[in-house]
Amino acid sequence: MGKIVKILNNIPLFKKIFSIFFIFVFIPLLILSSQFISQIDFYINDKLHSQLENASNMTISNFKKAIELAINLAYTIYSDPRVIETVNTRYLSVEEFYDAYEKNIKPILQNARILYPQISQITIYSDNPTILNADGLAFLTDEYKKFFSKKRKKAQ
Repeated sequence: MGKIVKILNNIPLFKKIFSIFFIFVFIPLLILSSQFISQIDFYINDKLHSQLENASNMTISNFKKAIELAINLAYTIYSDPRVIETVNTRYLSVEEFYDAYEKNIKPILQNARILYPQISQITIYSDNPTILNADGLAFLTDEYKKFFSKKRKKAQ
C-alpha cells in the first residue's frame, strides 16, 4: 500500500486530474452516449421499417382494389345485352354500325368513364369483321388473337 501512495505522490497534479476526469467523466459519458445512440438508432430503424411496411401494404391494397374495379367494370360491360347485341350483329353499312354504336356502346363507355375516372382506357374487342374501330371499340386483329392465345397457353 505504501508503494502505491508513493507512486501516486510522484505523479504530477495535471496527470492526476486528467486521469480522474478520464475515468469518472469521459468513460461514463462515452458509455452513456453509445447506449443513447444505439437506442435512437433502433427506434428510428423500427419506425422506418413500420412506415415502409404500411406503405407497401397500402400500395398492395390499392392495386388489388384497382384490379377488382377493372374486373367488375369489364364484367358489367361484357354482360350488358346491348353490348352483346351490338358486337355480334353483322352490319350491312358503316352508317348502320355507327348508329348502333352511338345508341348502345357509346353511352355505356361514357358512363363508365364518369363513374370510374381512375380507369383511363376502355376498349371492347370483337372479331366481327363488320365492326369498325371506334372510341372504345376495336376489331380483334390476328395480331391480338396471337397475343391472347399465347397468354392463354402460358396461363395453363
